[in-house]
Amino acid sequence: MDHVLSDIKKAGYSEVVLWVFRDNVHAKVFYEAKGFEFTGISQPAFGTEEVLYSRKL
Repeated sequence: MDHVLSDIKKAGYSEVVLWVFRDNVHAKVFYEAKGFEFTGISQPAFGTEEVLYSRKL
């Protein structure tokens, strides 16, 4: 993940966002440990709900 975030920053982006299924606790813990924060935005997806995370680079 650190390498990917570095590449995104080198490409000129200042923020990265990603969607995570609300019930995917392991993924949310991983992304939060990498500096991502829940934006408060959610949407229905595949019979469940996704939540949007973002991180400034």
